[in-house]
Amino acid sequence: MSAKVIYNSRFKEANRAMEKGFELGIEAAAIAVESQAVKLAPWDTSRLRGSITYGLNDGTKSTGRPVANSEASDTLQTTPGNKFEAWVGTNVVYAAAQEYLHKSYLRKALIVMKQKIGRIVSGQISKKLDFK
Repeated sequence: MSAKVIYNSRFKEANRAMEKGFELGIEAAAIAVESQAVKLAPWDTSRLRGSITYGLNDGTKSTGRPVANSEASDTLQTTPGNKFEAWVGTNVVYAAAQEYLHKSYLRKALIVMKQKIGRIVSGQISKKLDFK
């Protein structure tokens, strides 16, 4: 009977660690895509570059302000209760025109980081599963 208790305890511990690692990995991946988008964004006044940020489904973004007050949050499609979602974007009015009519920076950032995202997430999970 004690072996079963130990197994269940370790399984729950591993499950929590994997969940936390996945959550941290999603945030780290969003930060990486945000950074790449800033590098790729066209600029004259740096307004667009300065407005690019990431957010998590918990309603916060990199500046620590609630997402609910930003113009971009009106169009966000997140899954209720899914804490493993992140987004990268901006609330600058002319951002969509820059993205779709001139120089893609958000979509290109995601394409550039696509392979790295998997490594970032799996690396965070591996760190959290490193039991002592």
